[in-house]
Amino acid sequence: MAGRPVQSKANIENIKKMNEATSQVIDPTPIITFVMRECGCTFAEIGKVFNITRQMAKTIYKNAQKEL
Repeated sequence: MAGRPVQSKANIENIKKMNEATSQVIDPTPIITFVMRECGCTFAEIGKVFNITRQMAKTIYKNAQKEL
């Protein structure tokens, strides 16, 4: 298996539901991206939640990281 192994700590389906439920009030993408990455998710897994590329997930993470 090439690349970083996929983890199973984050419930991807529930995170998707949370994103959909809150996205009309705020944009939770940076917060969720940061938390998922810090919990061990790969950028590919994060990308699946938001339907974006892993590169975009990495960019969002890096931008969120700068804000902290």
